[in-house]
Amino acid sequence: METNLGQLFLRGGWVMWPLLIFSVLSWAVILERLYTYITLRPKLAELATALINSLKSGDLASARQICLASKPQVNEIFFDRKKSRKTDVTIKKKFVDFRNHW
Repeated sequence: METNLGQLFLRGGWVMWPLLIFSVLSWAVILERLYTYITLRPKLAELATALINSLKSGDLASARQICLASKPQVNEIFFDRKKSRKTDVTIKKKFVDFRNHW
């Protein structure tokens, strides 16, 4: 007596339908997030490189312009505008530390 996947699914009753639907939705979200992270990583690396080069040359104004020109989500990763009272040295250290962890 061989049982295939379809027969097992039908034997599971009505409970299997929500499980199937949520499984498909979960995979859709996982694949969408994976695509987003894969496509965002090169952009973040390019932004981080530009910021590090600006900060190493001591040009904080240029680093701020790079941050402000980027998308808002990316902008807030590198440059927290809500806490703009930080000293220039602290901001520079934050960028360098982020790059080292990248």
